[in-house]
This record gives sequence, C-alpha cells and structure tokens, in this order.
Amino acid sequence: MNAIGIKPILKKKPLDCSGGERSRAVFARGIIMKPQIILDDEPTASLDVKNKEGIVNLLFKMNKEFDTTIITVTHDLEVAKRHDRIISLEMSK
Repeated sequence: MNAIGIKPILKKKPLDCSGGERSRAVFARGIIMKPQIILDDEPTASLDVKNKEGIVNLLFKMNKEFDTTIITVTHDLEVAKRHDRIISLEMSK
C-alpha cells in the first residue's frame, strides 16, 4: 500500500477516488498475492509521472525479487524500454 501510495485512500469509497487512485488500487489487488505472471494492459495510462515511476519500479522489483514474469501492453516507449524484450505489433494496410 505504501509502495504505490494508496494507504490514504483505504477508507474511501471507489466513487470518491480519482482515476489514478483507482488504477493503483486495482494494481495493488493484482500483485498482493505475488503472482508468477503479471499481464499489464497500459498499467500507467492514467497516472501522473510520480505514480507512474512508482508502479513501474514496483513491477520490476517484483520481477527481480519474486521472479515474476511481466508482460506489458503499452504505447509508452519509456515503459516498454524497461523490459528485457520488446515485441512491436503494427497493423498492415
């Protein structure tokens, strides 16, 4: 909770939270059990720069500490570059 900054919102109702707060809460719910694989679809899309860095750092910390495989779908090249391997998909005409 502290690592991704959601401790202050624990007593809030979902509708009282901002989009970024809700995104971080969903993220926390997904990682709390230390899964073997995390599938992320635009994990930082609604986050400000500070929270984006916190989420990305936490993902890669889990990768190192718990050997968690991280698969991320993103348009954010900075997030993509943090991964060991990048697969780009392009639509053909």
